[in-house]
Amino acid sequence: MTSTGWTAADLPSQKGRIFIVTGANSGIGLPTARALAEAGAQVVLAVRDVAKGETVAASIAGDTEVRRLDLADLASVRAFADAWQGDVDVLINNAGEAYGRRLRASDWYKSPWPLRAHQPAAATYHRSRGDCRLGRASCRLDFVG
Repeated sequence: MTSTGWTAADLPSQKGRIFIVTGANSGIGLPTARALAEAGAQVVLAVRDVAKGETVAASIAGDTEVRRLDLADLASVRAFADAWQGDVDVLINNAGEAYGRRLRASDWYKSPWPLRAHQPAAATYHRSRGDCRLGRASCRLDFVG
């Protein structure tokens, strides 16, 4: 794969847009949230550990908010979606667990596969109330794994 030379500095203005980034307190979620906030977006850091999320949010220049979302717990997914009011422009389903780590999930599965695939889909479904509008006339769902 060849590099295009694109960097976060090339990101166009995101002013007026609302992004939810799961797993935004570490890994690739952190630079994603940082770049979006620096580009003017309102960024919601959807994280398991709110204290860690608050620490990270304090280091990001821009409009950020921290909300609890544990994708290994469907009750947390439902609570996050049900508490949301208003529009969402982009939901970045980034969170996941490292391979080889033993998971202790509170719901129906015992392998890492659902956490990486099914739970983000559940978060999207619950947020959109099953109609994929996310507060808009239409939306597009892309799942990249």
